[in-house]
Amino acid sequence: MFSNFMSKILDVMRTLLRIRVERKSKVTDQVPNVGARLTNDGIRMRVDSAMPAQVWQWLVLHGWQECRFRNDRRCYVDLPRGAFLQLKNAAPAQREKVHKKILAFGSKSRDRKAEKSEADTVSV
Repeated sequence: MFSNFMSKILDVMRTLLRIRVERKSKVTDQVPNVGARLTNDGIRMRVDSAMPAQVWQWLVLHGWQECRFRNDRRCYVDLPRGAFLQLKNAAPAQREKVHKKILAFGSKSRDRKAEKSEADTVSV
């Protein structure tokens, strides 16, 4: 009990003295394997086929990260299976357009999911 109290005091002191260090996400050069899950702002996409390093670097620059947690309990909107292949097979000049289309689909799905959960809580 005493150690719990002391850790809370130390935590408050670190906050007041601004000793907190903001953590940055680890950017990896290692290309994810087939079956890996990539996430970006609440949207999740599965890697369906081998990914070239060039595509991985492009995805990292656009905010995608590999989700390495085995039992990730965060809520994501899962993109359809063909989303990764569309992005991978798109010409570099067209990749940005395909990416925006995929993100728009994900955000629409997230909005529909939020509306449905609100309707479920209201009707109860």
